[in-house]
Amino acid sequence: MKKFLIHSAALAAVLATSPAMADAKPDASGPSDEGGRAPTPAAKSRSYGVFVNPFAIANGSYGAEFDLKLNTVTTLNLGGAFYSASASGGKWTGFSGSAGTQFFPFASAFEGFYAFPRVEFASLSYTPSNSATSDASSSVFGAGATLGYQWAWDMGLAVRVGAGALYYSASASGGSASLALSGVLPAIDLTLGYVF
Repeated sequence: MKKFLIHSAALAAVLATSPAMADAKPDASGPSDEGGRAPTPAAKSRSYGVFVNPFAIANGSYGAEFDLKLNTVTTLNLGGAFYSASASGGKWTGFSGSAGTQFFPFASAFEGFYAFPRVEFASLSYTPSNSATSDASSSVFGAGATLGYQWAWDMGLAVRVGAGALYYSASASGGSASLALSGVLPAIDLTLGYVF
């Protein structure tokens, strides 16, 4: 059961840091007024972003993060993802969601150094293919932040790279057993996106 919970917590971190939880949307080309230089017309015109985490997709987590520019240096980032994988004797399914605010203190929203605090939730369940094994499920809640840098090019392509930490609280149950676990996990932010 403990192995299942640790697996669930790790998956939740992947899901949450994933496309869904992959966060932020860079902007075009120049820093904002608050950074000392006025943003270019292209940067001012960008209000939305869509991001995915290619590593999460490679691990079976499909989702995206949608970003909305709130003001010159702040975006609201909302994400969601779905996970499905077959395992020996059964199938894993899960979903996750995240919400956070990304700050760009030295440039304009969607580009430059950023701080990204957020909260995340993930749920994972295992359904056995035979009745000899009982179902199992787990849920994970997390809160944390990443710091990093985000690039955005004129054609709209954006890349974000960052790292930080995530505090999580998880619970799991299977058959008559249950387990609770909490701690801190590293959070890696590697996402690709398009801003417009």
